[in-house]
Amino acid sequence: MSVWQGQFNYRNELRDRRGKVVQKGLRPPQIGGLHAIGAHWSLYHQPATVVMPTGTGKTETMLAALATFVQGPLLVVVPSRVLRDQTARKFASFGLLRELGNFAKDARNPIVGVITKRPTAEADLDLFAKNRCSKQ
Repeated sequence: MSVWQGQFNYRNELRDRRGKVVQKGLRPPQIGGLHAIGAHWSLYHQPATVVMPTGTGKTETMLAALATFVQGPLLVVVPSRVLRDQTARKFASFGLLRELGNFAKDARNPIVGVITKRPTAEADLDLFAKNRCSKQ
């Protein structure tokens, strides 16, 4: 069971006829990506790749997947230092999910560890073994 069981909701963004946002929430590509992840993990236990275009909210989709489906550590690999730092900051606070109304305001944040080099020994991965998320 996820530490955040019942803390996330699938609230989607709604716009009026003029395109003005009338309800904050996840945008259609994020909802679609999240449902694709859920569908995959309902049948399989191996990793999957979700492809979303630039600017569609991949990080918030990953955060929603963490809160909804992940029952242990989650590894996110990014190609640059700038993206790594940005992603780590968002993961440390659950990004925009609280502001959008998709995540409980009082739910605790994830424990985030950042690896800045390729692990060369088992000791390099101790961070994940010692900081497993558990209910407090």
